[in-house]
Amino acid sequence: MSRAIDILKQEHEAIIAALNILDTFTQQLSADQAVNGDDISALLSVFSEFADRCHHGKEEELLFPALVRAGLASGQGPLASMLNEHVEARRCLREMNAAATPPLNLADFGQAAERYSALLRAHIDKENEALFPMAEEVLSQTQLDALADAFEEHELKLMGAGRHEALHALIKRLQKRYLM
Repeated sequence: MSRAIDILKQEHEAIIAALNILDTFTQQLSADQAVNGDDISALLSVFSEFADRCHHGKEEELLFPALVRAGLASGQGPLASMLNEHVEARRCLREMNAAATPPLNLADFGQAAERYSALLRAHIDKENEALFPMAEEVLSQTQLDALADAFEEHELKLMGAGRHEALHALIKRLQKRYLM
């Protein structure tokens, strides 16, 4: 596996960990158990900053254009599907943020969270099982290496030094609090 695809798959693992926390939040909230509002806000920041801006940004601004240059169609097929799912994920994220603005609208938050979790899990499976192997097939090793370097530059420019690690640490703290 190339370094570029490995970076994206590692990010998928972190997103799935965050989704597991989100699922726990929705379960606890629907069972009338308290969830710390600051933890909800922190997790929504992980999705906004890390999953959307950083990870989806790498795909939309770097990987997908490289695949189009290699001959994949942008307006149909897998790339169009992935882009549409990114748009839908952003809509769910906006709905979760709106519902989480105090006072928490439990029903709206839960519905948006469930849609978001299901959507991203299916999306990640499609990328891991179909899109990423396709990328490794149509892009040369030189192109993949250049993508990996561009991913690192993108992340540093977008998030700044240390923010990626801080968000991973936040996921780990929330895992310990809610999943262990």
